[in-house]
Order: sequence, then structure tokens, then C-alpha cells
Amino acid sequence: MADMRQPILRGTAAAARTHHELRSREQWEQNGGRIDVFRAIDRRGLWLMFRPLDGLLGAYLDHPSRAILINTQRPWSVRRYTAAHELGHHILGHQTSVDGAQMIARSPFRGGYDPQEVEADAFAIAFLVPLWFVAGVMRQRSWKSADMVNPANVYQLSLRAGASYEATCYALRNHKVVDTATSNKLTQMQPKKIKEALLTSFEPDNWWLDVWGLNETDNKAYLDLTLNDVIEISLAEHSGGGYMWDVAGIAQADFEVISDRREQTDTSNAVGSHVRRRVTARAKSEGVGSVQFVERRPWEAPGQPLNSYQFTYDVQGIQKSGLLDAQLERMAGAVE
Repeated sequence: MADMRQPILRGTAAAARTHHELRSREQWEQNGGRIDVFRAIDRRGLWLMFRPLDGLLGAYLDHPSRAILINTQRPWSVRRYTAAHELGHHILGHQTSVDGAQMIARSPFRGGYDPQEVEADAFAIAFLVPLWFVAGVMRQRSWKSADMVNPANVYQLSLRAGASYEATCYALRNHKVVDTATSNKLTQMQPKKIKEALLTSFEPDNWWLDVWGLNETDNKAYLDLTLNDVIEISLAEHSGGGYMWDVAGIAQADFEVISDRREQTDTSNAVGSHVRRRVTARAKSEGVGSVQFVERRPWEAPGQPLNSYQFTYDVQGIQKSGLLDAQLERMAGAVE
């Protein structure tokens, strides 16, 4: 570990400087969502190319033109991590680097490999999951440090960061939110198990999708989703007073409702007790929009509802082979 300390510090410090230059924290506090690593690469003047790369995750090229290549055959979180890793090579002044699948199977805290790669790994983790981001999400979700020993909470944090579950575990260790032993234990949990525990209303064809657990703390949240991601919304419904959530708006957006049910929260089953309304929906098409629910008595004239719940979303498809869309659009504009 002692040999790895300086590369880790250099990579982490470089990520902090980059966020300061990009004003990332101010933008996140204003708009929410994930840190846009692809935009960061573009703003640095690097070409960003997506294409199939057999046996590789990505590469940083420092000549003849500075460019980053990303494998299109990997999940979205792996692409983002790879992009941040390659950006780290650039920021840290490294030479051309070609990165294989071993990159996502290692931890910079264990060391034992090229210090240049340690620097880029540390940069990627600190860039995608900085401390201020972790603290902000924890405040929004009303999480304390003790809550971050729960793999389900770490998984939800990873979705909001757009990082892999494993990288998020390492980030929590790096930020001293959890200790080394806890981080090691968390990384042993398979994300599929977490998804299965959260998604009880149906079984998907495969578990490559992500499952977002939303509740009252996510009111007015901004969600960066990928096609086929599933959202599981759980809201307290004051049925004892005759109030019901009107959730029809979600089916009119870019979502397919899979399940809409009520679950008793009062084990006494007393008349007038409250329930939790649980809505499960899948992102069925690309699009940007907003969904709002209101809780009111159905028989009363429309007016001020008892409660309202809203989230904004951006459902993205998988980036196709070729240049980053923004760079393609600029090139097309220049030709015209």
C-alpha cells in the first residue's frame, strides 16, 4: 500500500482540479444528474470515438491526434468508467495507453501494478464519485454513514453516480465513509442479488438492466436513465383518509407500467390504516421529460393536493459506433 500512496494521491488530486476547472459541483447542485464525463473529454479538446474493440475496454492516444476510444460492447457504467480512466491518462500527462478487461477487476488500494494505471484508476473513481457528490446524495436520501454498509444503498448511489457498483465501493473507502474491511465486504456482493431483492413484481429477460429504487426523498430528482432501466417507486398513501395517488402520468411518458400495487404497512390491518403505493415501470423509449403524481381524494374537486411527487428524467440509448454526438454535430455544422 505504501508504494501506491503517491499515485493514488496524484490521481485523486487531478480529479479534484478538473472538477474545479469545470465547475462540476456548482452545476450538479443546480441541475442534479450525473457528472458528464463525455462532455468533460470534449471540453478538453480530445476526440471521443465509440467502436467495438475486441478484448479491450478503451484506449488513450496521445498522437498523432489526442483521442479516446471506448468499447461499445460494454455496459454503460463500464463505458463511463473507461472514459474517466482514459481522461485521467490525458490529464496526468501519460503517453498512449491501451486498457483491457483487467482494468475493471482491480482496485488501486491493493496496488501491485503499473503506477501510471493506478493514477488513472484513482482519477476515474474520484472523478465519477467525488466526495461532494456522495455527501449530496446522502443528504438527499437521508443516509448516514451507518447506512452505507448496506449494499442496496451503495447500489443506488452507484446508479446516481453512473459508476459501477465496485467503483462506488472503492470511492466510499477512499472518502473514508466506510473502512477498508467494510469496502471489501461490500465488493463481494453481486449487484444481481441486490436487483432481485428490489424487483419483486416481475422477472426481466436478463439482469443487465438497472433498478432504481425511488421514494419520497427523490422528490424533484433528476434521473439519468438508460433504455430498459426499471424504476420502482414507493410512496406512502394516506388511504385511511381516502387519499390516493394519481399515477396515470407515468404511462403517458417514456415508460411502460409493469406493476401498480398497494402494500399494507400496518401489520394490524386496522380499518383506516395507511399503505405504500408501489409503481414499477420500465424506460421504453429515449426522451427527456417530467412525471408528476398527486395525492388527493378522488371524489373531491381538483384543488391543492395533499402531496405531490415529481421527477425529471433523461432516457438515453446506447451510444452507437462513431464520434461523440456533439462532435459529429459540430463537424456537420462546419461542413454546412
